[in-house]
Amino acid sequence: MCMLLEYCVQTLEDDFTARCASSSLSHSIAKATLSCDRQFSRVRDVIKWLFCVIIKTTENEDSKEGIQKKDNQIRIVSIFQRMLSLALEADRSPALNSAKLSQELFHMVLSHMPLRAHR
Repeated sequence: MCMLLEYCVQTLEDDFTARCASSSLSHSIAKATLSCDRQFSRVRDVIKWLFCVIIKTTENEDSKEGIQKKDNQIRIVSIFQRMLSLALEADRSPALNSAKLSQELFHMVLSHMPLRAHR
């Protein structure tokens, strides 16, 4: 799963970089799939997945297998963070989108993160 997510994010980032260079950002894959203006429900899904992985990361035991799972889950958290970063940059107003995204993140932390370790 981690490799698939890495491939997807790398494809999104490569397309985004190419579209930025050619000034056709409005036709990028990131804009079509992770736009805070047009596809915020998908951005919310990424946030939910991010928090689910964070909860799993804090629940692993300290055995060798548990540490490997934890490392893999931390990589997945990083991938979801990269997706959210792309969601901000995909639109023309990253400042407005960052406020929208931070409000959603804050709401999720307050409503779904009961333990300090999760927050």
